[in-house]
Amino acid sequence: MIGKNYYLAILMTIALASCSTENRGKRAVAMNDDNVMVLDRSIVTDTVDIPLSELAEGYELIRFERGEQAMFQFWWASFSEHYVCIKQSQGPLKLFDTKGHYIHDVGAVGHGPGEYVGVYDVAIDEPRGRIFVAPFVGENILIYDLQGQYQESIPMRDRINKGRLHIEADGTLSLVHLCFSDFGDEAKQFTTACINTESKEANVGYCHQAALTMKARNEQGQTVGFNNEIFAYSNTPTFAFQLTSSDTLYHFDPKAGQAKPYFTLKRKGESDQGFTLYNELPRHLLTSLDGKLILTEKKTGRSAYIRLRNDYLGGIEMYPTTQDGYIWKEWAPEELRDELKQAIDRGGLSAKDESRLRELANSLKDDDNDILLRARLKQ
Repeated sequence: MIGKNYYLAILMTIALASCSTENRGKRAVAMNDDNVMVLDRSIVTDTVDIPLSELAEGYELIRFERGEQAMFQFWWASFSEHYVCIKQSQGPLKLFDTKGHYIHDVGAVGHGPGEYVGVYDVAIDEPRGRIFVAPFVGENILIYDLQGQYQESIPMRDRINKGRLHIEADGTLSLVHLCFSDFGDEAKQFTTACINTESKEANVGYCHQAALTMKARNEQGQTVGFNNEIFAYSNTPTFAFQLTSSDTLYHFDPKAGQAKPYFTLKRKGESDQGFTLYNELPRHLLTSLDGKLILTEKKTGRSAYIRLRNDYLGGIEMYPTTQDGYIWKEWAPEELRDELKQAIDRGGLSAKDESRLRELANSLKDDDNDILLRARLKQ
């Protein structure tokens, strides 16, 4: 007699096959006259569940140690192969290894050398032993070593407003920030910069593109330009970024000193005006709008609405947050414990997986530090 487990295996195989990129969604991307990829939302109709393992591999569950110096109020995480830098909602940056061991604070909050009031972005250059920090607002990019100790500052010719950083393959550093056309010294303004950090004194090449600038003040004289944000996740070798003032994902070419439009959305009509967030992955493009996610395969242009399921932790639904080539999620211990119990209660797990999730849930204590799952995006 053919057992129940045999049929379950067949059903699982069919389910996974239906999620493969070969069969999912319709071709909804075309190149426009400016050689920009355009996603036509009106063509996207399918909605599918995607297992996390389709996008990423090499799971790591990082349980940060809970010593007094190691505790943090989580806001965001930056990664390299062996390091995790935690940006807090308040307080200094915290540096850990990927085993969760606390190394040191990165700099300190303040106004002195090597100190900062607010941090907008962090880039870890592990091969060269450096951590770069871009301020929320400031005159310098700060450099620390992999013990969190301040090394030097790179002064910029104009104030940095919400700077985003990207480490290029050759070790140079690229920067984009909010450039206000009606604020400051016009001769010093720049939209992007290329920084050679290998020389004794950093050599900075500045670029200015009118298409990337914006007004600091509106017609009523109110300072509203700083409400804009820059989104950049450094998941690919190319520096991809989006300004909220422009419904476009850009690629920055440091050799040409120019950012070019790469990807955008064709909306359904005038009523389709919600905020759109773009994210480039090695194989895919993610478009977030109206609380929904569209996954586009770069090679074929096939696109579908998706729900991402964390098959490493029992199929719980998760948002595809990414940074530095990893997809990740952070929990307070009680949050993860509740999600694991929900996954177990839903059923459908193998005895091995259920036992593993129960053991993890039972090991979580309310006074533990946070837990972070990361998996490397497939290339």
